Amino acid sequence: CQRESRRASAFSELDLRIKGMASLAECLAAYGEKELMEGHNQFMCGNCHEKNDATRCTQIASLPDVLNVQLMRFVYDAKTYSKRKVKDALPIPAELDFASFGDILSPSLRAKIEAAEADDRDRYRYRLSAVLNHKGQSANSGHYTADVNDRFRDSWWTCDDTTITKGEHPASRPASRNAYMLVYEKVRPSKVVEASSAFPIELPPRLTELVAGTNAEIEKESAEFKSRRAALQEAVDARRAQYERIFRRQGKPATVLTPDTESGVWVPTQWLRCWIAGFPSPELRAALDAGRRGPDSRANESGNRGEPNGDASTSALATGERNNKSDPIAI
Repeated sequence: CQRESRRASAFSELDLRIKGMASLAECLAAYGEKELMEGHNQFMCGNCHEKNDATRCTQIASLPDVLNVQLMRFVYDAKTYSKRKVKDALPIPAELDFASFGDILSPSLRAKIEAAEADDRDRYRYRLSAVLNHKGQSANSGHYTADVNDRFRDSWWTCDDTTITKGEHPASRPASRNAYMLVYEKVRPSKVVEASSAFPIELPPRLTELVAGTNAEIEKESAEFKSRRAALQEAVDARRAQYERIFRRQGKPATVLTPDTESGVWVPTQWLRCWIAGFPSPELRAALDAGRRGPDSRANESGNRGEPNGDASTSALATGERNNKSDPIAI
């Protein structure tokens, strides 16, 4: 019945195929290509209620202030049943002028552009403001970086994790095999630029509140992390000092004891493991208390247990198992 059917839908980004494409202009042209619907894929017409051959395409009816261009760098591979990275190189243009892409624009938008004066046509021109990159051979791993433009200073910066360095314009580099998202900002008329340059940019209240809240959360998490790290370092330093106090005498290493040593105190392996790990142990407290009572009392206790007596501040470390029981360790 030759009826034309249209359905409007909002979009946040343009998804462009890059496989086999030589430029972003080719990618945009492919975005507006007409698809033939025939055979089993015929279109059901809502006017005549019959299936008919038809063509289908996507056209842009209005353009946003900030245009996100998603390059389809990651695709599904039907042969391997997994995602893979498309490594085709694509040059990144510094500007996009949609007045030259009439085939992907709706008739109403094309009419607006054609009727606009020369100065007003700038509102359909975009300038590159950011590039997101994926460095890596696989779609499942890699490293992400971003190139961001400071339009007030007309300079580019490369953001790599916490490292930010001054970079060059992405359009001046060779064709990219890593770029997967391009951010273009609508060129503002010269009068607007001159008027706004004297005043700082004010963010919308909702965005200002969101940024302030996020910053507060990050600062809180950072303060908590620093506090935990300081507490952990303090505990490590205290335990290191305790090791030094018990296992060393007058700054000299202790003599390693052997089973034939006449003096010493033997402790189970498990006891020493608990002490090194910092677990509270009644046995450890009892042993230290015994050490404070003096060598005579320890000698008597050792004699009652059939253990050698000795000085608790002399150290030797040895571990082992014997008859399913912990071998003693001389301290």
